[in-house]
Amino acid sequence: MKRKILSVLLIVSVSAFLVFSACDRTGYKGTHADLFTVTSNSVLGVWGDADTIIVLEEDDYGRRMYFHWGNSRIADKEGGYDGYEYWAIIICQKTDSKGKFTYFYPDENLLLFKVAFPDDDNYVGQFDRLKEIAYTLTTEKELNDLKSRNDWNKPINEAKCAKVKVSRTNRGIEDKLLSKSKKMEICNSLRLGSTQREWADYYLTSDKYNRHIYFLKDMKNNEHQCSYLLMLIPGSSYQVVELNDPWSFQEDLVRFKVDNNWNVPIVILSPFG
Repeated sequence: MKRKILSVLLIVSVSAFLVFSACDRTGYKGTHADLFTVTSNSVLGVWGDADTIIVLEEDDYGRRMYFHWGNSRIADKEGGYDGYEYWAIIICQKTDSKGKFTYFYPDENLLLFKVAFPDDDNYVGQFDRLKEIAYTLTTEKELNDLKSRNDWNKPINEAKCAKVKVSRTNRGIEDKLLSKSKKMEICNSLRLGSTQREWADYYLTSDKYNRHIYFLKDMKNNEHQCSYLLMLIPGSSYQVVELNDPWSFQEDLVRFKVDNNWNVPIVILSPFG
C-alpha cells in the first residue's frame, strides 16, 4: 500500500480519564454531525474535539466519501498526542431527511491511516489543500476497491446497512448497561484493579439485538498500556479481547463480532429446559 506520511499541526485538549468514567467530552462542533457519527461507529476511541471533516465525492445515489482528520485514543500508543494521529477516508451510505439517523456498511466503509505530525502549520485551515492531500494517502486502486465494497453508483442496499442515531459525542459505558459490581468483575478479570491507573472507555457500535461494543484504553501518565474490545451482551454477560495493535483493529473487530454472534438473535435458555 502506498501511503504518504504528512506533517500537520493538531491542537488537542487532554483530559484525565478515570476508571470507566464517561469523562468530559465536548464532542464534534462542525457541520457534518452525521458523518462524525459514522466515523465514531467505525474507528476506535473517537471523541470529536477539533476534528475536521471534508466531503470528497458524492455518487449518483447520494453516498458521500469523506476525509476525516481527528482525535482517537488509539494514538496514545506512540506516547501521547505529540507523535501520531489518525486520518481516514470513509463512505456514508445516506442520512435520513430529518438528519436523525445515518446509514453505512459496517466493517467495509473505511481506509485508516497513521499520520505523523510535528509542529508544522502548513495545512491548518487549508481545507482545499487537505482535500488534495486526502488523495495522496492511498492509491487509485484502493479507493476504487473501497467504492466497490460500498456499492458506489449502485442502489443503496439497506439490508447491508448499520443504522445509527446521529450524535456529536461519544459516550462512555452507561450505568444502566453495566453495574458497578460488573465493572469491578471486568477490572479484576483483566487485572485492572490498580487505582493508580487511568482508563478511557469509548462506545463503538451496537447490533440489532442490543449487543454493544466499547473500546477500552489502559493509560498511565498518558502512555499506552493495553487496549481491549469489550462486548456487553443482554443477560448480564460480556466478552473481552485484547488488541495487539489498535491501529490494525479492523480484522480483530470483524473476528470478535463473528465469534460472538453479532446481529444473530439472542437465545436465553430457561433454567428449566
